[in-house]
Amino acid sequence: MQRLRVGHEGAVRISFPATALTDLGAFQQTLANVVERLGCPKCASGVDCSFEMERNLFVNEQLEINSGISLPQDPSPIRPVTVTLDRTITHDLGKLQQVTAKVFGRLGCEGCHSGFNILLQQELAFFADAKLNIHSSH
Repeated sequence: MQRLRVGHEGAVRISFPATALTDLGAFQQTLANVVERLGCPKCASGVDCSFEMERNLFVNEQLEINSGISLPQDPSPIRPVTVTLDRTITHDLGKLQQVTAKVFGRLGCEGCHSGFNILLQQELAFFADAKLNIHSSH
């Protein structure tokens, strides 16, 4: 299986067709497939993942709609939602799936995330106190 490559520029971007955004089960199965491609079938390996609605469509001469073409990307995602996760969540697929289900519910529909791009981001903001103890930012 080919491993996904992640550059310094940010998250792995996963585009969904609009029809796939209305199915929590399909989203969670896709999440499982993505984390396996990242290198570990049970966690996100510390990699941020951005789930976005497919926006690049091409109509050919037969008026058939195709997707998956590479066009310049809009730097401003449509209705972005950022979910910052503790590493104990990013390293456990079951917890990742539980969090996504709860986020979908908070967005208004427990079964989909239609109309939202979701960034699952591992918390990387820490601070050190006067005794040199390291704490999370929240």
